[in-house]
Amino acid sequence: MEGHKKASELLEKLKNELPIKENEKGIPSLWYMPLVGTESFFDGFGFNDERYRRKFKWATGSKCDDRELSYAARRPLMPYIESIIRGDFPTKWDYSSKKLITNDDWLLMDQALQGR
Repeated sequence: MEGHKKASELLEKLKNELPIKENEKGIPSLWYMPLVGTESFFDGFGFNDERYRRKFKWATGSKCDDRELSYAARRPLMPYIESIIRGDFPTKWDYSSKKLITNDDWLLMDQALQGR
């Protein structure tokens, strides 16, 4: 049990050193949207979508389920991931050419292609 005590001490030290605040409503920080862009912002995962629940045999009744069922996500992450796996890469607005272009987030695309 000594490891748990040490881990708890490290966690308490971290809490005291960093400006961590509880975020009960899950509201993103002001820096988040400009950093990741609106095309990479998701307001849920997709736990309450019956298609995924059946496909992945997800159990129900978790806190994540309750949270998603109480708020209908407008832009859940799961359908987005599924579209990337199919090869339908997202687009983003390019201000210099003034048109939609393929999102060049290489990390996201690299991960999606590895999962094919």
